[in-house]
Amino acid sequence: MGTKTDIQTKIATDLASGNTIPISDHRDVLTGSTDSILDNLYADNINDTNATTNVVTENAANKTYSLNFVKQGRKVTVIGFVRNNTGAFTSVNEIWCSITNTEFQQAVSPTYITGHSAASSQPIKFILATNNFAALDSVGINEVVEFNFTYYTNA
Repeated sequence: MGTKTDIQTKIATDLASGNTIPISDHRDVLTGSTDSILDNLYADNINDTNATTNVVTENAANKTYSLNFVKQGRKVTVIGFVRNNTGAFTSVNEIWCSITNTEFQQAVSPTYITGHSAASSQPIKFILATNNFAALDSVGINEVVEFNFTYYTNA
């Protein structure tokens, strides 16, 4: 996945004006590399869990999570869950993970998120603020909260 600047650099380098440009350079700009236009329009799903650090870094060891990130241009869609293994999310704004991959960091903060749990009849609110993901509501022991939300990046 490339940023807008990466793609602009690739176009300027591979398709420089005043030169005879081989068809392979045209194809490389359009498809086949991480900075290509096609690969950015149809980006791969990136899965992050408490065992990996592809996009986020865990701040609370008593949480299990699985987050799937899909970035298209500057728009990021996140689908996943967090499970509270021990103790409740009791403090407001308890940060449980942070977005550390700069390509996925927020352009506008905050993003309010509504999660859903089979254990609760009420929605559970979260916030993504300054690249930190936190619960705004209490999450019980062994409770799993699922969510699906979007936000925008600078890159």
